[in-house]
Amino acid sequence: RSAAHGALKRPGGGVSMVDYSHWANLEDSDEERERAEKAKADERRAQRAAQSGAARKRVDPPGPKTRDPGGLPALPDGVENLMKAMSCGQYGGSKNKYTLPETAEAKRERARAAEALKDQGNRLYAAGEHFEAAKLYEQAVLKFDWYSDLCADEEERGIVLPVKIPAHLNLAMMSLSLGNHQHAVTHCTEVLRHEPGNAKALFRRGVCYTHLGQLAEAKVDLLRARELCPKDAAIAEALAKLRIKMQEYSNRSKHLSSKMLEGLADEDAEGAQAAAPASAQAEGASHMAATEGVVTSAHVSPADEALVDAALHCADCGPGVGLQPHPRLGHVCSKCHVVVETPAASQSG
Repeated sequence: RSAAHGALKRPGGGVSMVDYSHWANLEDSDEERERAEKAKADERRAQRAAQSGAARKRVDPPGPKTRDPGGLPALPDGVENLMKAMSCGQYGGSKNKYTLPETAEAKRERARAAEALKDQGNRLYAAGEHFEAAKLYEQAVLKFDWYSDLCADEEERGIVLPVKIPAHLNLAMMSLSLGNHQHAVTHCTEVLRHEPGNAKALFRRGVCYTHLGQLAEAKVDLLRARELCPKDAAIAEALAKLRIKMQEYSNRSKHLSSKMLEGLADEDAEGAQAAAPASAQAEGASHMAATEGVVTSAHVSPADEALVDAALHCADCGPGVGLQPHPRLGHVCSKCHVVVETPAASQSG
């Protein structure tokens, strides 16, 4: 083959021309093929990115961008649009986007809305609709879900607390009338956290504690309320009911204590009765073992009876204890079973 002329000699001596026009599409190695595939993939990826960027420009509303270029990294493709759709009420999201009140005027607007709910609840309470009134009072309290006493300044407290505290008190009163005593305790405690000397909150929490059986806590709250309002008839009535409850509790405690002591005494008596026959049997056995071989007075001869009647006695037990004759030992004390020497035995010895 002549490389200079691009010709290939045939075996028969002829020459044929070779077409080099397709050599540019051939790869010399696997590395070059991989590089070419990677370059094509990068080109396709760049084209898709350009197309998605154009689509975002068509979808996004005009206006300044809210995302800080120097802040968090950008969201994946499509996520930001989905979040916007959800915030607008699409896909079941809330149609009214929640925002925190940042200015004093926005906070006053929230306070006015809560005040209107509270007034509407007062009208329902006056009409006897306690359950519906409780709903409105709770909505009024929830208007201040953004409020934090730890972060609030004096201006914010002045806007919020004059409405928030009465709403808590009214909701506690409704909960008490509906029998939800623990819920009422929660709202009274919230009021007392801001105003420790609020007599209404102390009175209502004390009544709820009485219903819940927490008599010691009820006593503390009601006595404090009486100090603040000594002429209040409702507080006096609540204290009288508390005394009755405490007396009933004391009587029940004493009755239970006496029952427990009686049960213990019965168990002790039964144990003593069960132990008495065993101890008597053991004592009788020991006595029989100690007096084995001792004869009774029915087998005593007249001479031995004379000795027994002759004021003989044991030196240890005294004259008040008699002697009994023994067939081998002579005479023994009937109490300690010690052998007592008689005059006849001493003479014979």
